[in-house]
Amino acid sequence: MITELRERTDLACHRQGVTAAWFYSDTTADQRHAKAVCATCPARQQCLTVALTRRERHGIWGGTTWHERQRLIDQPNPPPGRPRTSQAGENNGNAKITHAIAAEIRRVHATGIGYKTLSRRYGLHHSTIARIVRGEKWQPTR
Repeated sequence: MITELRERTDLACHRQGVTAAWFYSDTTADQRHAKAVCATCPARQQCLTVALTRRERHGIWGGTTWHERQRLIDQPNPPPGRPRTSQAGENNGNAKITHAIAAEIRRVHATGIGYKTLSRRYGLHHSTIARIVRGEKWQPTR
């Protein structure tokens, strides 16, 4: 997979004017620059997958820092369609997630994590994740 990534010619991090040091810097400003570059890259999800697979400890990969990737790796993956007990519905008793979890899903998706990954992470159908991210009305998956 890393070979496929290296062979791509459309990577945002390889564009003229992009400083490679941004991707390995400890400063917040440089990391922000690197994440902004990743946000425009067509291979962002592929890059993140490579970093997660290789347990890459250094640099910005797929728009995420090592600490952000660790949180993704450390999250338990409940079986799809099964709610976590801590996510019993606030409003109607049937919801699998609270409004706070929905807000977290939106924040995590903004870092470049796809619907399918979020689906596994939160135990919801990917179409429910998509509705949450788009801000549409969502209902519990049955």
